[in-house]
Amino acid sequence: MIQLKHLNKVFNRGKVNEVEALRDINLEISKGTFLVLVGSNGSGKSTLLNILSGSIPPGSGQILLNGKELSSVPDYARSKWIARVFQDPLGGTAPELSILENFRLAALRTGPKRLVIGTDHSFRRLAAEKIAALNMRLEDKLDQPM
Repeated sequence: MIQLKHLNKVFNRGKVNEVEALRDINLEISKGTFLVLVGSNGSGKSTLLNILSGSIPPGSGQILLNGKELSSVPDYARSKWIARVFQDPLGGTAPELSILENFRLAALRTGPKRLVIGTDHSFRRLAAEKIAALNMRLEDKLDQPM
């Protein structure tokens, strides 16, 4: 379960262009819940998702995942639990790399930076299995650019 408790975010506090993006947001999202955020431009949707993913820090409040406080957990460490799909299909990908190479980059985001073997046979097999579950027949195109 994801819980947001009294989440607040103000950009440019105390300046002429101060923006209160989030004010006292309280939300519980149970496992398996499908949630849609709807709102006009500037209503705080992206700010909320960026705070949840760890891209930006909250001003105040708590983010809990199964009771564990996540506010100080960096984005790369949260990515094993929380991921986003961007509106632009190329957002978050490197189009000049293959599908397999993009999957490898995504897999490496879940841990601290270090040197590792790139796309060995076991990773290729794992990526093909995960991609096959999408039923888009992309597993045969792992070596093609995005």
